[in-house]
Amino acid sequence: MSTTLPLSEVKNRFSELADQIEREHDRVLVTKNGRPSVGVLSMDELESLEATVEVLSDDAMMAQVR
Repeated sequence: MSTTLPLSEVKNRFSELADQIEREHDRVLVTKNGRPSVGVLSMDELESLEATVEVLSDDAMMAQVR
């Protein structure tokens, strides 16, 4: 699930949001002046994405997957 929140709300609720993101593997898109600015996700999710990129970037590994 992904939630979009303005920076002002994220600043006011950061501790609560950090707990929710970690617990539920949620993602938060933070807007600044109404425009997408940054994304926040759990460390587990980040590590998973990094591992996926590593596999997809390795031709030998991709050959084994296929």
